[in-house]
Amino acid sequence: MVSNWNKIKILPVQGLNATVSEVFSFLQNQGCFVFPWGGSIRDLVLGNFIVDIDAEITCDPRLLRQACIERFGAKNCKRHHRGNLKREA
Repeated sequence: MVSNWNKIKILPVQGLNATVSEVFSFLQNQGCFVFPWGGSIRDLVLGNFIVDIDAEITCDPRLLRQACIERFGAKNCKRHHRGNLKREA
């Protein structure tokens, strides 16, 4: 599995001038614990190509989005879905 991760972490992230490893490091530098799950983990274990990585994060998505905009630009940091972010009343 480590061998497979070493292959995956150097892949470029679509739309960003960064690798998977650089994006994970960016998240960690923002104080986010990143917990990948789902098909990406299955594919990693099986040695299959990973198309996307679903993950939970432990930091505030609004603060993370602002940091993302500063690092990668607004066009690359769109919210694709609401996830666990709840609208404040």
